[in-house]
Amino acid sequence: MPIVMERIERGIYCGNWIGDIITDDLLHAADETEAMARADQLESYITLIDGSKVGRIPIHLNTYLKSIRSGMVVLLVLNAPLAGELMIKMVNRLMPYQVEHFKDRERWLKHARNLIDPILASTPNA
Repeated sequence: MPIVMERIERGIYCGNWIGDIITDDLLHAADETEAMARADQLESYITLIDGSKVGRIPIHLNTYLKSIRSGMVVLLVLNAPLAGELMIKMVNRLMPYQVEHFKDRERWLKHARNLIDPILASTPNA
């Protein structure tokens, strides 16, 4: 599977994109992320994508829109390829949540933690 999902910490889940990505990979990763959030008893969560090792990505906007889940508060992307940056711009125009692109791993993780803190503070079992 070219998208390897991992739980960074409660409420922050990362998809490591490796090699060429297809539509089914995106949908499977979205389902896996949602399952991790349910296991953490969270309705809202932060999704990270690490595109540092990605090859080709789907270029159909519908593919990305289908992978969006209601609990996803924000999508933070690290090292997206040019096609990924273009997809980010299009999704931001169409969706009620923000996709942000980062080049620096530490800033990427720090921003995710800053965003999840208020969510966890208002959630039981925090």
